[in-house]
Amino acid sequence: MHENIYALPTPSEMDPEADIHFVAGKNDMPTEIESLNAFSETIREYIGHPHFFDFFSGEKPIDDIFWYLIFNYQKVVQYYLHAQITQNEDSRFIITHFDYFYGHFAKTVKYEGSKKFEKTIDLITAVFNYFDKNEPIEILDSFESQDKMVEYYLALKNLYYGDPTLYLEVVGKYL
Repeated sequence: MHENIYALPTPSEMDPEADIHFVAGKNDMPTEIESLNAFSETIREYIGHPHFFDFFSGEKPIDDIFWYLIFNYQKVVQYYLHAQITQNEDSRFIITHFDYFYGHFAKTVKYEGSKKFEKTIDLITAVFNYFDKNEPIEILDSFESQDKMVEYYLALKNLYYGDPTLYLEVVGKYL
């Protein structure tokens, strides 16, 4: 199994005939799926425009690509999450960086296979609910207490933003 279950395969080239439509899950509303598919078609037409990537031709300055594409995309996601999902900054951070937290929390879980996957999801959900709903963390697994699990989360968050100090203090306790 791939180490990061959320990593997307590297695209070799975009297939113009590829179906990128969304399908309904068990709790999805048909109108939500229709909206996502309409959005998908709009994006497909937009990036299919022959001059869309002219801005990036030549030297491909990565900072321009980041600010022009990625940063704007991240802002849209953050606005949506704030308006529709949660107003708590830590909860939004957990959602938008779920794969990052999954990789780190999975290293603390002693199980293997599907049990490891389930336990890791349970831990991340518990931390999310702690911030989003003020629910106490009852699923501790490798952590001694709720405070220790929150400390681990904060260490990972600080590490993400470039400050490894707290992470270096606590990582040895859980790996």
